Amino acid sequence: MNYGIFSIKGVSYPNPAEGWGGDGVYIPRRAVFGEAKADVKDECVTFEARHFREKEETGWGVYDYAEAPEFEFAAGMGDYEITALFMIPAGGGSISALLDGIMFRDAGKVTEDG
Repeated sequence: MNYGIFSIKGVSYPNPAEGWGGDGVYIPRRAVFGEAKADVKDECVTFEARHFREKEETGWGVYDYAEAPEFEFAAGMGDYEITALFMIPAGGGSISALLDGIMFRDAGKVTEDG
């Protein structure tokens, strides 16, 4: 999904981990980027996501994976204010968001509306 200044990609990990390489380094699953699967209902876009955890066979290495939409903003070198509104569906659920970028002012400022 491409909306000009931003796009939404789907991130998945469909293939198993490669396991132990010849140099003794464990190679976890690799991300695959594709089309985000979304539903539009009542002017809201909904996405499905899942989190799963795997341990390599020794039990010491723990790897977390999140199959979820990834929002990419092509804002360039300017000052932008980006507001994202996340809503939990009436049936319940939870929200987790990760901000990643070169520089954020006020990153992590969260407000809750009743």
